[in-house]
Amino acid sequence: MEIHEVSLPEPLTGRLFLSPMPGRDENFELSKDSIVSHGVDRVLCLAPPEEIEERSPEYRRAIEENRLPWTQLSLPIGAKSSIPRQSGELFQMMGDILRGLERGERILIHCGGLGRSGTIAACLLVSLGMDQLEASIRVADAASGPETDEQERLIDYVAKLQAAKGA
Repeated sequence: MEIHEVSLPEPLTGRLFLSPMPGRDENFELSKDSIVSHGVDRVLCLAPPEEIEERSPEYRRAIEENRLPWTQLSLPIGAKSSIPRQSGELFQMMGDILRGLERGERILIHCGGLGRSGTIAACLLVSLGMDQLEASIRVADAASGPETDEQERLIDYVAKLQAAKGA
């Protein structure tokens, strides 16, 4: 499984990774070993349970049976919706991820592909005060990025919120 690192701004000491869904393109145990080899502390899954079941049933069983060597987080975003429907949940999760990165945690974000993950990664960078272009470049360098206009608008929205906080 390919795991790509997003370049974070200083002084963050954590590391942020993006990947496809574990077990989607290979045996789940190989994906799990790859995640472990990157020292990942927490995994944020953006895929809803039915998508996990369809694309990686072995991963779904590991989640249900609580037999993952990392802390599993979930913020289900349906593939058709492409962005979270509850902004409060999104911002709460983003705050939690950012605090983890500040503490030096290694966090991996995945969805079923890479678009939702790239969108959330860009939102995280923008919420750190990075301009949208630089955030987009860093996420693209990690082989991801938004795939829909709706995802682009979410990043714009987070940038406007960040700008309002700084004003």
